[in-house]
Amino acid sequence: MVSRLMRKIAIAVAMIGLSVLGAREALWRFDHHIVQPSVASPSGEQLAEVRAMPEGSVVPYGTGIFLRSRWSVILGMQAELVFAG
Repeated sequence: MVSRLMRKIAIAVAMIGLSVLGAREALWRFDHHIVQPSVASPSGEQLAEVRAMPEGSVVPYGTGIFLRSRWSVILGMQAELVFAG
């Protein structure tokens, strides 16, 4: 009985966590929309993306170049701002 309750609680907590993570990622992608198509590095392991910068960023309403791994899924946490202008 207790293990079933704990399992349901664990599933509920995981679903809430994934929902929050998904919402955060969606907001990041909305604020940092792609301005130009991605460009791959010579090895193909990294991608450079030109994205818009939101109001509260380093360069408000400018653009930034973000580097990320080719296999990155959560861009809000895995993309690294390397240039802003």
